[in-house]
This record gives sequence, structure tokens and C-alpha cells, in this order.
Amino acid sequence: SHNVSGAGSDALAKVRLHKGLVRTRGVKMSELSPDELRRRRLARLSGQTASPKQEEKRQDTEEMSQSESKSSEETEMASISESMEVTMDTTEVGSQESVQSLESTDLSGSQRAEDEKKVVNHTNVIMTCLSRLLSIDIKAHSPSPEVTCLLSLTEVTQGESDIGVDDVVGQVMMERLVALETPDLMIRYLVESYERSCVEERKRSLSVEQRDCVQVVRVLCISHTTLVLQQAFSPCEGESPLLRYLLSTQATTLSTNFLVDLMAECSGLSDCLHQVFGSIADGLVNRLKNASLVDEQFRQPLVVLAQLAEIKIGSSRPFCQVLVKHKSFIPLDGSTMSQARQVQQNSILGPMMALTAFPDESPAVVEHFFSGDITPETVGLSHTSLQNSLHFIRSQAYSVVHSLLLEKQTRSIVMDFLQTVVNSNRQRAHMTYRMKDVSDDGFIVNFLSVMQQLAVRVKVNQVDPLYLHHPKCRLDVSQESRLHSSASSKELHEWKSFLCEQNKFQDIKFSTECFYMTMAAHHVGLMPAVKFYESRVKKIKQLAHFIGEMENAENADPQHQLMINNHKTRLKSLTANRLCMEASLLDKTFLSSCLQFYSSASQWMVAIISTSPHRFVLFAKCVGCCVDGWHLGGWGYVGCWNGVNCLSGCLLAL
Repeated sequence: SHNVSGAGSDALAKVRLHKGLVRTRGVKMSELSPDELRRRRLARLSGQTASPKQEEKRQDTEEMSQSESKSSEETEMASISESMEVTMDTTEVGSQESVQSLESTDLSGSQRAEDEKKVVNHTNVIMTCLSRLLSIDIKAHSPSPEVTCLLSLTEVTQGESDIGVDDVVGQVMMERLVALETPDLMIRYLVESYERSCVEERKRSLSVEQRDCVQVVRVLCISHTTLVLQQAFSPCEGESPLLRYLLSTQATTLSTNFLVDLMAECSGLSDCLHQVFGSIADGLVNRLKNASLVDEQFRQPLVVLAQLAEIKIGSSRPFCQVLVKHKSFIPLDGSTMSQARQVQQNSILGPMMALTAFPDESPAVVEHFFSGDITPETVGLSHTSLQNSLHFIRSQAYSVVHSLLLEKQTRSIVMDFLQTVVNSNRQRAHMTYRMKDVSDDGFIVNFLSVMQQLAVRVKVNQVDPLYLHHPKCRLDVSQESRLHSSASSKELHEWKSFLCEQNKFQDIKFSTECFYMTMAAHHVGLMPAVKFYESRVKKIKQLAHFIGEMENAENADPQHQLMINNHKTRLKSLTANRLCMEASLLDKTFLSSCLQFYSSASQWMVAIISTSPHRFVLFAKCVGCCVDGWHLGGWGYVGCWNGVNCLSGCLLAL
């Protein structure tokens, strides 16, 4: 270095100067001039002739001069040595500083190289992670637009760009979606990218930056899915493309998190929520309308419907709100079709409960399961298959209705739906009725199964026995038969007014309404279905007896044999229908739940007549209306002149 060389040259010059001074003090005689030699000789001669005192004085003077010269030489040598030491120290310090400057220069260069290497590695790791999540080949020879966008990630990670990683990923995803063109392919790509991000997130070896990238991909997948379903890229013809994916075999591994995140994204905007999930609800209902127990096409729509209804965002269930706000939740379009038929065919929940094995509603079930030879083995296998399907349908229907009832904002509307089903089928409890004015047996039996599952947790001690007389009672029992038939409407009105004045009514609770509606479902559902089954069995016996009589008759007329063959064909068809009805009505699980409800109702009746004298008087007066000699007479403070089904209308049919 220049500092080192300059300091060294100065030190050498000072050393040479020191040697020259020493050399001038130790000069040889041969180097003196003749005059100088003559002068010195004369001086010595004069010194030899001098007195001893002068000689001593001269010697003292010479010693003093010699000592002075020595001291001056020592002083000069000390100063030179000090200057040499200072020069050497300065040289060493300069050398150390130059070395340190070189080392710092080398360290800064190596640190910069290491930092650049870390940035490159960090960028490569993020790009590899994103290419894996977004299904993009970075090593392609001719990069696509989305790869070009992703390559700009280098500038982002180095801080040379104002945009963020989320912007780069958004550009990549947008380019990718535009290239796919159709909404179905877009939805498939977004869902699969979301699933890949979920798998990637479960890895423990991910860095903080990689986890951030995974989270960005998940958020953008949800937001772009919302845009696709809102037809921001291209119009969606027919049902929702997301529904088509959910019902496909590719959605078997779809996690619930995707639907939860999508619903959370849409729940903040009411229009977006109804546009995205309203179309899904319509598609599910249409699929269930065309479904049958012959194939397994009804299972996936029921699973998706129950799964969406169970999703909670905070304290609410957004999909339940979408269902109850649908125009077809309780259809009243003013058509010539009866209200019971409208609810069964056109409501949101109707097609789900209309999946049944009853022959009049599902002729394909009869042809598929009982078209061949009817043997005990084939009948047992067919019953097992049908009953498993019915159990699945009823359990999924219960799950949907239960989720709707758990949501406070939708509970009242759902109770209105249940009320409509019961009240619109009151004619089923009559001796005769027209089938087109009421719901089918399969629908009403499935509805009864759902109500029984809801009533399982009802505690009978919380059921209000005067609910049927409550001003806000949902059930219409005005046309039901009365034990005290002579009581006029005026007397009934007066008695209800008396109850209101005495504040005898309790606050209406769900347990009370559920218990009474289940009771009414038994009254209008199970009993008429059993009567129809019994009439079918009776008809089969009569036809079989008639065929036997015809065969025993000795008649060789070919027409007679043709009639026998026709009756046998009719008998086989009726037998197949009976077997289908038995699969629904004589199911052990279903009958067990019925008996369980009857047991609860019996406990409730016993509690009414045994726990309170007030209620015992009511029971005695009701029975006294029909039994001679047990009529207590008079109004008392309760009275039973309303005559609406003994025990406040309990068990309606029983």
C-alpha cells in the first residue's frame, strides 16, 4: 500500500543521516589535509613543553570537552532512536489500518454476496411453493403470461417493486382463469388450488414466508371463486358450476373449510350470499325432484344440503337464512293445486321428504326391486336395501330441519312450514278424502319420522296441556270431533275467554309446539297410511280368493283362462306394491320410534290426571261427557264444554 511504502522510505532516510553524523566524528588521519596535520603537530609540541599545572589544566579541559562531546552524541543518538521508534509506531499503525480497511472491504463484499445468495434462495423457495400451489411450470422454455407474472416475484422480494406478493399471485391467478374460459374449469382449478394449499399448510417444515404465501393463495382462491359464481368472467348457464363440482365424484375429498371460507366471504354481503348460494339451493332442489331410490343419485345432494345448513359463521347459519328467504320455502302461488300438493312438490324441503318407496309415488322402485320372482330371500334383500336408503333420507332431512330450527332468525318461519304441512293435510284424518287434495303417504310418513326425531329430546313435564286453546296455537282443531258435541261455539269462546282472563296460559315454548305437531303428524300421517295399507292387503286377499275360485271352476273356455291370467298379473302387481309399502311402514326402526313417542305421550297423560287435582277434574268432566254416571256437571272453575278432544286435545287420534 502507499501508506506503508511512504513511512518506510522516511525511516530509511533518517537512518542514513544518523550514520553520516557518526562517520564525521570518527574520521581517520589519512583523510586530514596537510595543514590540519601541521597544526595538530605544533599543538602537541607546545603541549609537551608546558608546565605540569598547564598539562593538568589541559587534560581537564580535554576530558570536559570529550565528556561534552560524548553527552552531545548520546543526546543526538537518543533523539534519533526516539524518532525511529515514533516512525516505526506510525508505520505499524498505518499498516494495521490498511489491513483492517482491506479486511472490512473483503467482509462487506462477502456479506453482500451472502445477502444476494439468501435473496435468490428465498425467491426460489417462494416461487417453487407458488408454482406448486398454482400448478404452474416455472421451468417452461416458453413462459406463459402467468409464469411471466410469477417471475416478477424476484423484484418484489428484493424490494425493487411497489407491489406485494398478493398482487403477483392475483395476477397469476387471473391469467390462469382467463385461459381456462369455462366456469366449470375455473371452479375446478380454484378448488384444487385451495386443497393444495391446505395440504401444504399442514407441513411442519414451512418457513414463515411460505406460510404467508399459502395463506395468500387460500384467500385469493375464495375471492376468485366468488367472482366466478357472480358471473364476473363468463355467464353461467344452468345450475351453479360450484354445485356441479360438489355433486361430482371429484368432490369426494373436498374439505368443509372451503365451503366455510366461501360462506364467510359472502355472508358480509346479502346480495352476494343469495346470488351464490341461492342458485346452489335451486340446483339441489331440482336434483332431488328428479331423484329416485332406484339409483344412488339422491345421496350426494342430500349430503351437500345438510352440510351447507350446518355451517356456522359466528353465531348465525347463513345458508339457513338463504333457504327460508327463498320464494319457494312455503309456496302459495295461487294455482289450482292444493296447498298440500304445492308444499310437497314445489317447496324447498318438500322434494327432500318426497323420496319414498311407496308404489303410487315411485313406480320405478316396484319395477326395479320386485319385478322378478318374489321369494323370501329376494324380498329380504330388497327390504334391507330400501330401508337403508330410507334411513339415510330421513336422517339427512332431520339434520336440515334441525339446523333450520337452531337458527333463531329462521325458527319461526320453519315452524310456519311445519304448521302448513300439518294443517293442509287435515283431510287425511277424515273417513274419505281425495288423494289429489292431500300429500302422498310417503311424504307424510317421512315428515312424521323427522318430527319424531325432533320430539325425542322433549321433556313431557314442560308441555303445556292447554296449548290447543292458546290464542297463538299453530294447530287448527276446529274441525276435529268433540267428545261434548252439544257444546256450542259460543260456549267454547266463553271458556277460552275465561282462561285468558285468569291468565291460565303459559308462554309458548318449542317443546310444546314440537310435541303437539308430532302428535298431529301421527293423526294425519301414520294412521291414514296404515288404513290404506290394510285396504290394499284386504284387496289382495280378495283377489287371491277369487282367482282360486276361478281355477277350481271347471271351465274349458279360453276366455276364462285368459281372465285368470289377467287376475294373476294384477295380483302380482298388487303384491309388489304391498311389499314396497311394507318396506316403509313396517320398518323396525321407524316403528320403534313411534312406540317411543307413544310411551312419552302416555307418560304425559298420566302426569296430567295424577299430579294436580285441577287437571284431574278436567279429565273427569271430559270422560263424564261420554260415560253415564260419571258426569260431575257444572262449569266449576275450569269447565270442559269446549269439547275439543279430551285432555286438551291430547293424542288427537288416540
